[in-house]
Amino acid sequence: MLTPAEILDKEFKTIFRGYDPQFVKQFLNSVAQEMQKLLDENNHLKKIAQKQEDLLNEFRTKEDTLNNALLSSQKYIDQMKQEAEENAQEIILAAQTEGRKKVEKEMLETERLHKQQENLRQENNQFIQRIRFILKEHEELISKFEEENVAARARK
Repeated sequence: MLTPAEILDKEFKTIFRGYDPQFVKQFLNSVAQEMQKLLDENNHLKKIAQKQEDLLNEFRTKEDTLNNALLSSQKYIDQMKQEAEENAQEIILAAQTEGRKKVEKEMLETERLHKQQENLRQENNQFIQRIRFILKEHEELISKFEEENVAARARK
């Protein structure tokens, strides 16, 4: 690439009836100044482009970090949901098992109480029958005693 210094230092041969050396030198100075401005602007734009590239890379890095954090968070949330669902299933299963045990226990207790009630009914009926038997025997004894009293009075 041609530099402004090379343009300024460029020497041309003079030939008969050639260009005016002063005019050529002045033109070369103008071209060298314009070229220097363009080179400076180009360098400035390269610096801006590099800063933009660095900034873009920084944003991409941050984006990757955020994406990774988001993925990690989503995995953690999914894992927590899975664990919560498993725990809920375990709790439900335990509650159902406990409920069945309580129902079975209550059914057994109810059956025991029914049997006990039936036994008490039978004992009550037996007791009533015994009392009736005893009352009947007493009535018979009283009748017999009255008959003996009547017979003893009659003999007197």
